[in-house]
Amino acid sequence: MAVAFITGGTGLLGGRLVETLLREGWTVRALHRSTKDADRLRALGAEPVQGDLADVAAFRGGLNGADVVFHCAALFTMWAPPAEFERANVQGTRDLLAVASAAGVKRFVQIGAVGDRNGQATGDERRC
Repeated sequence: MAVAFITGGTGLLGGRLVETLLREGWTVRALHRSTKDADRLRALGAEPVQGDLADVAAFRGGLNGADVVFHCAALFTMWAPPAEFERANVQGTRDLLAVASAAGVKRFVQIGAVGDRNGQATGDERRC
């Protein structure tokens, strides 16, 4: 049975991914921030991993024995200081990649959306 670690597993896209993988027989661990989210994940049959995109220790716990990472989480808002976006979306992804590599995870799937206030794509994946 395959083991997945999902960031953003309580969001719209990641939540559907959690449900789909569980239905297909995967073992799923999902990063979460709140008790309510942990309860929801447990009710679905997933293993909640408390933390956020700055929590390298949570990454280590969630990635232990994982076969694949589905990175669906991001700071996704129109109004936050640039440093917060950098810390969550860029540094968080770098840290997750580093921990996944050290844990021997064979596959890393990054899922995201970017745009400016007018809905225009502005992302540059070369920064990660």
